[in-house]
Amino acid sequence: MVYTIGVLSGLLWNYQFWFMEEIGASQVLLGLSQTVECLVAEVPCFLISGWVVRKIGYVNCNSLTLFCFGLRYLCFFFMWDPWMTLPVGLLNGPTFGIFFASMTMYGKTEAPPGTEATVQSLLAMSFEGVGAGTGSILGGIGIDKFGSRNTFLISSIVSFVLFVVNVLLHIFVLRRRVKEPFEKSKSSSKGITTNF
Repeated sequence: MVYTIGVLSGLLWNYQFWFMEEIGASQVLLGLSQTVECLVAEVPCFLISGWVVRKIGYVNCNSLTLFCFGLRYLCFFFMWDPWMTLPVGLLNGPTFGIFFASMTMYGKTEAPPGTEATVQSLLAMSFEGVGAGTGSILGGIGIDKFGSRNTFLISSIVSFVLFVVNVLLHIFVLRRRVKEPFEKSKSSSKGITTNF
């Protein structure tokens, strides 16, 4: 999921400005959109990210990120006024702020002792290196072949599909984890009865 979210981020980071210029954005609006995305959306999400991760967990943070990417790209598909990028930019909070903090916390808490920095580096490489690079390439191919709006629509559909897959996998894993202790206790109780 870290890689796929990196792919979705790479598309946004490299082609959002081109799309905004395509629909008539001024240079001032380009700078203003970055200010809104960073200061108004990301900073508050970074500040509350620890609380959010503790409340909903790492996997649900990934689901939230994928859902917000799908919504964001769907808004780009229907967008006609470049000023609409400002309210849509508020989704950058969950798509980057919450996700990046969740990814970093996951790398720290789930890594074997002494490998925390290595695991965080591997996650960051999957996200910003390989993932964003792949998103850049795929975005360029998509925009050349289908145009920017259709590329954003395809990205929206992919995001929503990944959201559903992530939720279903999480439900499957949770069910399996709940069954395992029950089956172990059942088999141990059978062993106790046969011993008597």
